[in-house]
Amino acid sequence: MNLTEVARHELGGSVMLWIDTKTDEDVRRSSEAQWTPVWTEHKDGSASAVVPGTEKVDGLFWADAIKEVQNDPYARLAMAHRHLPAPGAFREMAFARRAIIRQLRKDGRSFDDDLRQLHFWAALNSWSVPYSEALQGPGYNVLESTPYARLAELDLSYEVIGNEELPDLTKTDRKIMREAWGEPKSHTTAHKLYASLWNEQERKLVEIRAKHRTTLIGGISALARPEAAEQSVPDAPPPRSLFARLFGR
Repeated sequence: MNLTEVARHELGGSVMLWIDTKTDEDVRRSSEAQWTPVWTEHKDGSASAVVPGTEKVDGLFWADAIKEVQNDPYARLAMAHRHLPAPGAFREMAFARRAIIRQLRKDGRSFDDDLRQLHFWAALNSWSVPYSEALQGPGYNVLESTPYARLAELDLSYEVIGNEELPDLTKTDRKIMREAWGEPKSHTTAHKLYASLWNEQERKLVEIRAKHRTTLIGGISALARPEAAEQSVPDAPPPRSLFARLFGR
């Protein structure tokens, strides 16, 4: 059972992980599972809503729960893996991989697969940027709204990306990689190398947000008209999640 299968098994197979997403529809459904409010009607006729949010581990937010398994790198790795693409998940995965690699080197065992995984996720995370000028917000929004399958198709190998420009790697990581694989042909980031995909995804979000903003302003204007107060208003459906709105669902 590989890492993705372990993560899915621990969730009972009912939750779509970001690493399972292949289409925009997958991303939307994955987001809705987390951020669509769950409404409960009470006996007194009132109603309340709870937003599920990210997966809880024994009732704790995962970033707190992961502290309990810091001494178990495999458990730490699996927990972080299923919470990608959260920035903290990339960081926690790197910590876990380094611990595993250290132990394998100490035992004189092969660590090449884990070293390549350390490089791969650092390279993938380098496709994002801290801030998107077009969105006027965190670049993470672009990463989160991009199906993982599209990023998995990119060539993120050591030979193509190198390691000197990957912020998630340490000097020790880079040294071990050079010793294991030699000097790469070049050093860059996935963001620089695959800017066209970034621009495509960023532009898509800009357009969808603009459309949503226009619809929202139109709705507010309608409510502000005097006749609006005289009309009977049907029961409103629960608010939709961010991605349900973004993808026009």
